[in-house]
Amino acid sequence: MEYYPLDRLGIDWNELEISGENYYGYPPLQSAIADRYGISSENVVSTMGASFALYLVCASFLDAGDLVLVEKPAYEPLWAVPGTFQARIERVERHYEQDFRADLQTLEKQLDRKPKLFIMTNLHNPSGTLLESDDLDAVVKLTEERSIPLVMDEIYLDFMDERKRLGAFQRGRHVIVIGSLTKVYGMGDLRCGWILAPAEWAAGMRKIIDSMYVEAPFLIDQIALRVFKLLDGIRNGHRSRTARNLAVIREFIRKEPKLSWVEPRGGVVCFPRIEAGVYGDELADILRREYNTAVVPGSFFDAPRHIRIGFGGPPEVIEGGIRNIGKALATLLYAVDAG
Repeated sequence: MEYYPLDRLGIDWNELEISGENYYGYPPLQSAIADRYGISSENVVSTMGASFALYLVCASFLDAGDLVLVEKPAYEPLWAVPGTFQARIERVERHYEQDFRADLQTLEKQLDRKPKLFIMTNLHNPSGTLLESDDLDAVVKLTEERSIPLVMDEIYLDFMDERKRLGAFQRGRHVIVIGSLTKVYGMGDLRCGWILAPAEWAAGMRKIIDSMYVEAPFLIDQIALRVFKLLDGIRNGHRSRTARNLAVIREFIRKEPKLSWVEPRGGVVCFPRIEAGVYGDELADILRREYNTAVVPGSFFDAPRHIRIGFGGPPEVIEGGIRNIGKALATLLYAVDAG
């Protein structure tokens, strides 16, 4: 998502203070996060971004050699962060041929091995696939029956109107949710993230914060609180633009035999598969070098035949990028054929 400009927030800077009560997070911001999910503040852990939220979760649960299940394909930090704790990572496939749905039968067998954590995303990053309510309930039940913490990254889920209905946290006693103001709202540099967790687990995560930064920047948390009052308006403005951009990509892929996809249900990313003798790294490289266009190669998500396209920017940028992808595909395939 394109960065949201500061001057559109309407902040009265004279209202802000450099210092104030901010132990484990600014209490009014904690309350705003809790209210948005309809839960208690004792279940909220404020974090400096979603990546640090994942680190806190892993630090709370993992020892060297512990087994962790992580969906595949997946955003690279989801398996890299538990790997820094020397955990053993096993992947849970979400197959392209099954529209990236959760494979519940295979998952059940893997959960029987009693991993310390199971980590997944909703909306799925990188494809934008929605984990439907029945499948989500089934995943929660499978982990709940085995007392395995389910870590659900819901950073893109705020894009859905039915966010509260589709959220995972209230569905089970062993669910942990990660969220932030980054992908949907375009405020990554504000570093406002959070964890929703059972109260006992949340308290343990705060003790880890004691050994790290103790308090987040008070000024930043005050700004984030004011942003929370504007979230629905910001999201709705972004949705109208991304709907137009998605239509452009949909038409491009319909006409481009070298690409196929599972169309995303929401969010600002999609994950086309290259239906030719070309890998995502090759396409991303030529786009960067020859066309000044950036996509994320599928190898970053452990799916090398794919690329991830972000479509949250200005329409003219998206349209230009799509044209360049078509040109780059033609160039690469000509080189393959010539070779």
